[in-house]
Formats: sequence, structure tokens, C-alpha cells
Amino acid sequence: MGVVVLANLSGKSVCATGGVQRLYIFFLKDNIFTSSTCRAALDYSNDVLSKLNPSFQVVHVKDYSSQNASADPDFYQKIVTDAIDVRADAILGCDFKVGAKKLRPTRWHGLAF
Repeated sequence: MGVVVLANLSGKSVCATGGVQRLYIFFLKDNIFTSSTCRAALDYSNDVLSKLNPSFQVVHVKDYSSQNASADPDFYQKIVTDAIDVRADAILGCDFKVGAKKLRPTRWHGLAF
């Protein structure tokens, strides 16, 4: 599974310290591990991070099935494009390695990762 970790070297969340204010979350919903991991991150973001940093927000949550992802060869690039369109500072994703490899950091255009 690929997960983008949003923490700096001191262990402090970059979301809580203001480095990331707009978070985009995506996850594979037909797997219990990927869905529960990102749902927990969403809950933490809404319950804790938004209180520590009032300007922090989750700007979009995209859940999808493996059938959706495999039906479109550009599926993961569209996630990146969508994150850019909603002006996300960072992307947090829970998917298997095959899907995560398809995200090309060079296409993130300044998104933190």
C-alpha cells in the first residue's frame, strides 16, 4: 500500500504546524485496510488537525473501487489533476503499490509530499 506521510523530521504534523492547509484524500474503498486507514486519517484531520490549525481543511475525499481504477488508464493522473484543481497543498492516499506507483510526483506541481 502506498501512503503519503505528512510529517516533518521533528515528527510534528505539517498539517498542524501550518505547512499544509488544504488536504486531498483518496482511497481504495473495496479493501478494508485501505479504506479504514484513510477513514481514520480523515477522522483525525477533522477532529484534531482542524482544531490545532483553524485554517486547515480537507478539501476533497475521493473513494473509489478497484474496478473504477482499472477501467481508466489515466485514473490516478486524474486524481492528481483534481487535487491541483481544488488547490490542495498535499495529497494523502491509501491504495496498493500498483496504484500508488502511477502517481508521478513531477505532475504534482508544488504539492507537498
